Amino acid sequence: MPCEEFTQLASGGFEQPISFRNRIRMLWHKIECVYCRRFLAQLTRIRRLLISEPPVKAMPATMRDKIKMNLKD
Repeated sequence: MPCEEFTQLASGGFEQPISFRNRIRMLWHKIECVYCRRFLAQLTRIRRLLISEPPVKAMPATMRDKIKMNLKD
């Protein structure tokens, strides 16, 4: 399995299931390729951070107005 295919499957695997055959192929590739192991670890870490991050609160209207005023100047 080429690295490009591995990264595409790994990236898409969070959104849709990966077939058993492809999971086995990815496992063998991951054993052989240090770069794809690192990529998968980073991808997993990013996903965990995004899931655990609290939702962003809306910006107060007064702050938006101040920003608009400063951008006009």
